[in-house]
Amino acid sequence: MGKVNNGRRQEDDSPVGIRRAMVLKKRGEGKSFRQIGQELGVSHVQAREDLLSLSRSLPIEEQLELELATDLHRVDELIKSYWEDATEGKNLDAGNFILRCLDRRAKLLGLDAPKKIDIRAIVENWAIREGFDPQLTVEVMQGLLTGVG
Repeated sequence: MGKVNNGRRQEDDSPVGIRRAMVLKKRGEGKSFRQIGQELGVSHVQAREDLLSLSRSLPIEEQLELELATDLHRVDELIKSYWEDATEGKNLDAGNFILRCLDRRAKLLGLDAPKKIDIRAIVENWAIREGFDPQLTVEVMQGLLTGVG
């Protein structure tokens, strides 16, 4: 990860930039800051600061994408580690654990989010079929729904 220049990201090849990239990679692998610090020869506090500095340098959208990618990677790694026990019937708890991981993965990806439906066209078509003013009908329905919420 590097600096942004004319809307394009440039890699940071400095020793600190390389270390920060390694911290990011190892954190994505699920390693603790203490483990990362030991592997990179820095304190766990420095490893945490490296990740925070790297994260702060990114636009908010990229920060969120980074968090999502890290969480998805961790969930996928957990699923892999329990898969054999679950699929071979060695451990029923492993199967339940995988189902919970899959549920979490679906939530992270927004697959379980309720779908928003714009009922304006439905109400307008109904109003026309019934001989009502479609615009007035939509306004009345919106008022009713606002009063309910």
